[in-house]
Amino acid sequence: MACIKQLIKLAKLLLIAVQFTLSSASDLACDEVCFKGKYCKGIYCITCPNGTFISQESHFLTVCKKWTTMSGPNIIQITPGSESRDVEWGCETGYIKHDINAAEWDCIKAPTTITTTTLITSISTSISTTVKPTMATVLVGSSRELETKYVVTLVVCSAVIIVVIPVGIFLIFKYVRRRQTIAGRFSGVQYQSTSNTFEPSEALGNLFSKVKQVLSEDDFDRFIDHLDDPDGRINRQEDALNTWAIGYPNINHASVIRETLNTIDITFSLNHNVINASTVTDGLNKAYRLNNAFKNFCRDMCDHLGKDAETLATNLELNTQFDIQRATRDFQSAFADCMGKWAFKYPFHVNERVWKPLTIVETELIDLERTDIREMLPTLTHHVYEAMKDYNTQSHQNGATNIV
Repeated sequence: MACIKQLIKLAKLLLIAVQFTLSSASDLACDEVCFKGKYCKGIYCITCPNGTFISQESHFLTVCKKWTTMSGPNIIQITPGSESRDVEWGCETGYIKHDINAAEWDCIKAPTTITTTTLITSISTSISTTVKPTMATVLVGSSRELETKYVVTLVVCSAVIIVVIPVGIFLIFKYVRRRQTIAGRFSGVQYQSTSNTFEPSEALGNLFSKVKQVLSEDDFDRFIDHLDDPDGRINRQEDALNTWAIGYPNINHASVIRETLNTIDITFSLNHNVINASTVTDGLNKAYRLNNAFKNFCRDMCDHLGKDAETLATNLELNTQFDIQRATRDFQSAFADCMGKWAFKYPFHVNERVWKPLTIVETELIDLERTDIREMLPTLTHHVYEAMKDYNTQSHQNGATNIV
């Protein structure tokens, strides 16, 4: 009987071990690369619940980390947590962090500022000790005291000269290089020569018109704010772009315009390895047509999403921009414009069959459990894929072989 009981106990333990192994394997299975703010579950990437986060850009993590919590005198929250970052903690004004050990810290009152006289006295004492390590007591007013003062003064002045001269040379060199060229910023790209010829006025005018067409009034103001103007030659009361081009005739205007658009998240690829007004206008125009097709898709999707459209915008961290748009526009138009501006951050490249904004939207619909809309995506995104197809067709017709 005792032997039978032992065998029964052993069988139960084996059964528990098998169940634990199977459940662990199913929990840890991950077949998809997920990005920050989402954890992996099978083939899906799911947004971290409130109070947790994942900050890695790409990963296979199946569990989100909990936000750090702290409490104590003079400890305050600097930045709130989100699904993609931890809570940042710090000290109130007048207090600084003090490490208790490798993992803990608290806030202590900041020390008072050391006066210049005390600092110089400390340096002088240190230098004097180094220069005269065997010096005996020096009488006040003696020649030995005067010699010590001269040595200290000489050492301090030499240290200042050694630091100031290289910094000054570096700043002068940087200023001269900036004045010489504003456009020479891209590496590994063949530029159209601008040293001897000026960009054709008609082609440059077409680029200016396309920029104004693509950008909203607020975005155009931001674009002008970021445009290189070291000598202050832009006149906003007149045509700002024309006054800028006239003020700087010897630069590659097209390359500077493209870089400035990138700084305000208007990105697009070019189908040529030469950057000039014509190629930049062509690339911006194609990106604009594709973006309009995406905005129309978002407007149609908003009809089916209802209130989930606001949740989708929040998940993409567009809630602030969405609220600003809704102040002056209807719900659908605000959502479409907000999504269109977000999509401009992801340039479409020739010969691509998948565009990242569509992939991200599909993932968000899975998180929202809106399988009804996900099943409608082939119909809703029809015009977007047509625009992508036209993008590739036009590029092949133009004989593009070098993509920038």
